[in-house]
Amino acid sequence: MGDYKKRLLSGHTLTRLISGDIDIPGVLRGLSVHARTRLSHWLAPVFPHISKHARFRSECHRMFASLRARNVKMRLLCSEGDESLEQLALYFGGKLQGLKNHPQVSITTIAEADHNLTPEHAQKALMTYLVATADEVDGH
Repeated sequence: MGDYKKRLLSGHTLTRLISGDIDIPGVLRGLSVHARTRLSHWLAPVFPHISKHARFRSECHRMFASLRARNVKMRLLCSEGDESLEQLALYFGGKLQGLKNHPQVSITTIAEADHNLTPEHAQKALMTYLVATADEVDGH
């Protein structure tokens, strides 16, 4: 949705809209699917079996709880603004407050990086992160 919001505000999109170059019914169908999905995620904590998204959420929480019970540390590395952070927000709340129940989980983000960590600074940050994590694991 973030990408759609950016496009909506661009002059090029407005021009395409006025010229009839945009399939408005198709866009509305897509927005409808997105709205239903968001509603499904919003209802998931209250109705854990209402939809596939609610079941995914329940399964995610079950797996995280299982790893917590086994004291398995989890380190998540994401690029800033990556879809993985959006997914975590769907399962654990907008500010990831649900992860407070999982002290074994840490999240690190790399700023100004894409999903593939294409910029050189992101690749260097990844290597620094991996070396530090390996050193920590090796030193227990």
